[in-house]
Amino acid sequence: MIALALGLGPLASSAPASPTFDKDAALILFKNCAKCHRPGEIASTIPLLSYETARPWAKSIKEKVLSRQMPPWGADPNASMKFRNDPRLSQRDIDTLAAWVNSGAPKGNDRDLPPLPEFPQGWLHPSGVPPDIVLSSPDEIQIPARGEIPYIRYLVKVPFAEDKWVAAAQVRPGNRAVVHHMAITELKLDDGVTPADLDEMARLSKLLGVPNQLTKSRPAVTAPGDPAVFDMLGMYVPGATIEIYGQDSAKLLKGGQNLYLNFNIHYTATGKPEKDRSTIGLWFQTAPPKHQRFRVPGAAGTIIVQGRELLTDAPGRKAEGTSVAIPPIPPLTEKYEVIGVSAYTEPVTIYALQPHAHLRGKYFKYAAVYPDGREATLLTVPKYD
Repeated sequence: MIALALGLGPLASSAPASPTFDKDAALILFKNCAKCHRPGEIASTIPLLSYETARPWAKSIKEKVLSRQMPPWGADPNASMKFRNDPRLSQRDIDTLAAWVNSGAPKGNDRDLPPLPEFPQGWLHPSGVPPDIVLSSPDEIQIPARGEIPYIRYLVKVPFAEDKWVAAAQVRPGNRAVVHHMAITELKLDDGVTPADLDEMARLSKLLGVPNQLTKSRPAVTAPGDPAVFDMLGMYVPGATIEIYGQDSAKLLKGGQNLYLNFNIHYTATGKPEKDRSTIGLWFQTAPPKHQRFRVPGAAGTIIVQGRELLTDAPGRKAEGTSVAIPPIPPLTEKYEVIGVSAYTEPVTIYALQPHAHLRGKYFKYAAVYPDGREATLLTVPKYD
């Protein structure tokens, strides 16, 4: 009878409380989304640093995380290697955000709100030391408010007579809201040729509608086995930070006469006039490394388009990083296959893969084919966006 009497009180609810922004959603958004979704960044139009700014986007947040469109990570986990920088949300985090939205996206209690995340600013070397050198454009680049912006290129003189080994590099946009991506290579101009000469010859070639064959630049550091392909010294895409090579490896920066860093930048209009002055910071090491790092087109030795190998260049728009021009893609083509192949005649270690395309890109696959015929899929991006 005593046991029965103890059981007659009101029953406590076993149903979990609905998630709130302050206690649950904010933790996930601050950790995984605010890096880009904040003022001054590439996704600043959808800030996610407060309830007031996130609440209007609640339904969109649910849709994007359930479909795994956000955080952006196109790799198919079932047909790719495991990557160290995989930013995907856990299923628990996805379920929490969906439940928050389904319950009406409540705010919760201010005392549960976590502190705003602190984002590192400036140079990001973990030892706190500044770069040995910082190189940038001499002037600010003026970005129009609207329209498609052509790639902008400018050359910065390399101020060294001797070669340098780069142990770490950080490419830093001056205005993250407008920089879509940035690639920096080192090139050598012919004796007596200036950057102004290159610009003038490019202008005349475009005016006359003929290829520019008179004044050329050459890669200062080239891909292994291919003297025509640039080694890329630095790269920026949204979310990129510092690259520290380590593991007895470094990148080469050539020194000498008429050597320049080529900043090639793709900008995106924001609806108002903008300015940018991007930079690259380099940290050097004195001793040569055991291994030299390269960032090169991974498969550009042979290009096969719709089953046909492209053998020679032709007037038109070259495929970036190759010596061939991709033929015009017919309108409404559902699938236009481009295959790139490169042979490596000595062992290499791959540290990163970076598929990149604009509106037409829809699918990527990277595979390694070994001399014995084995094939290993490294990365599959089935719905490239």
